[in-house]
Amino acid sequence: MSLTEPQVGVLAALVQLKPTETLTIRQLSGHAGRQDAATRAAVQALAASGLALGSSRLPTEWRITPRGRSLLQQAPYRE
Repeated sequence: MSLTEPQVGVLAALVQLKPTETLTIRQLSGHAGRQDAATRAAVQALAASGLALGSSRLPTEWRITPRGRSLLQQAPYRE
């Protein structure tokens, strides 16, 4: 699966969290160094792919899924 640079930035921020921790779009934007709109688009694409999961309450809080963690361990995304 190929990810865009903003998507990788969002997943990289989310993977640093404990499995029970979450971040809002604004918090993710700060961690990923992107504007809110670009972060929101990246998160929505990641959620559609099953790599991120949003809460049902507002503001939506996001976390990485086990599938997202697994993807970041693969060669092109590992640091």
